[in-house]
Amino acid sequence: AKEVLEAQGLHPDAIGWDARRITNALDFVLLGMHAKADNPELLRAQELGIPIYDYPTFVRQQCANKQRVVITGSYGKTTTTALVMHVLAYYKRPFDYVIGAPVPGFEGTVRLSDAPLVVIEGDEYPASRLNPLPKLNIYEHHIGLLSGISWDHVNFYPEWENYIQIFEKFADHTPKAGILIYNAEKDLTSLIGKKPRTDIQSIGYECPDYKIEGDRTYLLHKNERIPLSIFGRHNLMNIEGARHVVKALAISRSAFYEALPSFTGAHGRLALVHQSGPNRIYRDFAHAPAKVQATVEAMRLQFPKHPLVAVLELCTYSSLTESFLPQYRDTMAQAQVALVYVNPALLAGRSDAQMNQQKLQGHFNNQQLIYLHDKEQMMATLAPYAQNNHHFLFMSSSNFGGLDIPKVAHHLCHQPNASH
Repeated sequence: AKEVLEAQGLHPDAIGWDARRITNALDFVLLGMHAKADNPELLRAQELGIPIYDYPTFVRQQCANKQRVVITGSYGKTTTTALVMHVLAYYKRPFDYVIGAPVPGFEGTVRLSDAPLVVIEGDEYPASRLNPLPKLNIYEHHIGLLSGISWDHVNFYPEWENYIQIFEKFADHTPKAGILIYNAEKDLTSLIGKKPRTDIQSIGYECPDYKIEGDRTYLLHKNERIPLSIFGRHNLMNIEGARHVVKALAISRSAFYEALPSFTGAHGRLALVHQSGPNRIYRDFAHAPAKVQATVEAMRLQFPKHPLVAVLELCTYSSLTESFLPQYRDTMAQAQVALVYVNPALLAGRSDAQMNQQKLQGHFNNQQLIYLHDKEQMMATLAPYAQNNHHFLFMSSSNFGGLDIPKVAHHLCHQPNASH
């Protein structure tokens, strides 16, 4: 966000809240989730009577006359949204978008124009401190996709039942004659099916047939072999979900498959950072348990001959809550070497986030798991594995305490005595 704001000349000269920035010259204020109710800029806007919108409400207003596609779920929504965007752009269909990560070929992560269609990644996080509604239920979809549910955001949804209700409401709010597409492999059939509706079109999808040859995954359909630039069973599911979305937008299966090989993924989603000789280093946004497991399994399935070193940063509120940590059980079981990094600064003042190696080994059900809380220690631990044909996977929604992953990747691959 900082880089985007700087590129547009919008980043403030000084970091921090300053009520003097809020004047009657402003048309309105957009309120994000991280601004608390006592935020001085928010209080000043309220004092001056300036209109205040939370971000999803503003987007909904701007898209009032558009056909709205909303793609949601605990995981897979960014890649699925990016896939839909890629295919629509491939066929030069006019559309707007709101997505949580940069996508190659698209400027920025938001476009709002006079296009008749908008594709939105629907986050389950609350809209703002003034509006506790989940973002995904504000957009009011005509076509909705639910990729799967795995408990997260325990600071706002402390019980599984609280969390699942968000997605139940999303399904229930599909309008008459609307379309609801859902992952039929992830127990969503019971969620969708327990309230049968004849006034909407409900479409469940499952993993398509595929084959891995060498380092390439091929999607199989009848006599076709469609080469993919992404891999992992979870991405095959994302592909199938996206196919049903664009089918609802009058793009055929064959047309979808034509556009598919050139899709390289969204930024930071199982992305190759560096490759040299036998070593490959990947980076993924994975942080929640289901995401971690899917990403680790994808690497092992794609590269079975290469031992895997998986490095996970625990950095979200949920992942640092001890009562939530058992959700990570066996998620890194398929990695030959499993490391967990926690930035000590994130543990300060949290009595529910006491970390040590023994506790984490128990939570992950992995007695070989290594706990790290120092960046230099991490580098020293990782270095020997670069000598032995290992692949590396870094997983985090943050930055490992400021670690430059491309620089680390280059160092691992090109250190003295590394085998090539």
